[in-house]
Amino acid sequence: TKTTDKGTMDLSREMGDKDNATIYTETTEVRPGLTKYSQTATREVDGKKTMATTEGMKAKILGDRGTLYKEEGFARDGDVTRRDNRAGMGLKIGDKGLADFTYQRLQDQSTDTDTMTQAAKLALQYYDFNKIKAFNEFEWRVEDKAEDLHQFFSSGNLELKLNPSWTLIGRYEWSFTDNVTTNVQSAAFSEIQTGFAYRPVDNDKFNALAEYKFLSDAVGGSFFNISLSSPHHINPFDLPSPREDEKPADVLR
Repeated sequence: TKTTDKGTMDLSREMGDKDNATIYTETTEVRPGLTKYSQTATREVDGKKTMATTEGMKAKILGDRGTLYKEEGFARDGDVTRRDNRAGMGLKIGDKGLADFTYQRLQDQSTDTDTMTQAAKLALQYYDFNKIKAFNEFEWRVEDKAEDLHQFFSSGNLELKLNPSWTLIGRYEWSFTDNVTTNVQSAAFSEIQTGFAYRPVDNDKFNALAEYKFLSDAVGGSFFNISLSSPHHINPFDLPSPREDEKPADVLR
């Protein structure tokens, strides 16, 4: 429903076998380039009710090339309440690039716990049709729980057209977690993939994809090299316990 020349209202009802929800959204253009919005959602799943509200504002900057935004959220699920505040900026870089920065402050409270998470994220994207697609994301997260954790995460994707039929592809994920309370690196993870994709443009009878993956996963503050023949490739960490007549090396083999 269009309430005014600058405002809209939307009310929806979702119903399923075990869950249903009522969602109310209101949007108002405060002035040209500045929009205010709010949303209230009430859900019921297996007889359990949850409620969430969100209020925010978006402002255009640098003409239509950028957006500033701020959002505050509140949710209640039983005796657990969550407050989610975030702010950020999105910006067009030239005709082919995008950048987005977000800061988030998340607080969970219950009768037994009170935790706080803060995160800052930067996302970069470059897109040139039929030539290159690139995306990169960096995130720094601080968790204030029973033990303070600092986590860094980064991921990226690349698609590079070598010619109309061949594409070079690459992906990576890398993260580590430091336990500030115990002064130990509690986890580390890295994954790298590279390969080629073949999709002929003159016919669609044969497609091919070849990839190589490198994976490293460690917990407890150390990297464990347990591969029998190579320091690379995927290593199994879910090994069964040795029997009385077995040695750990036999189980690994």
